[in-house]
Amino acid sequence: MTDDRDPQRKVKETWAWVALVGVLVPGLQWLLYLGHFHPQQRKWGWIYLGIGFCFLLPIGALKYLSLLPRLACLLEGLWLLSMSNEEFDSRFNREHSGLEWTSVIGRAALDPEQQLEAMKRSGLITEAEYQQRRQELRKIT
Repeated sequence: MTDDRDPQRKVKETWAWVALVGVLVPGLQWLLYLGHFHPQQRKWGWIYLGIGFCFLLPIGALKYLSLLPRLACLLEGLWLLSMSNEEFDSRFNREHSGLEWTSVIGRAALDPEQQLEAMKRSGLITEAEYQQRRQELRKIT
C-alpha cells in the first residue's frame, strides 16, 4: 500500500508492521523504514538494536534491559495501527498534504475552496498558505 504519487509520503501500515516486527529485532523501523525519510535518525535504530540484543550478555540484570526497546516497538506499532488515516497524515505527512478530488463514501465531494477551508480549520495549512492557494485557484477559474 504505497503512494506512487509521492515516494516521500509515509505509509501508516508499513511503518506500524515494521515496528511490530521490531519486537523480534528492535530498531528495524528506524533502520529500514524511517531511515529512508530521515537518514540522520538512523542512529536510533542502532541504539534500539544495541540495547535490544543485551539479552546475549552473560550479566543477568542487563538481559532485562533488552525488553525496553522491544516494548517500545510493540507500543509504537499498536499506536500507529489504532490511529486514523487523517490523524496519521496530519502528524507525519503534513508537508505532503494537498488537495484531493476524491471523497469518502457517504460524503459529498468538496470543491477546491471548501477543501482549502477545511485544511485551514484543521491546522494542516497556515493562513498565509490558505490565502496563496486560494489566489492560485481563483486565477485558474
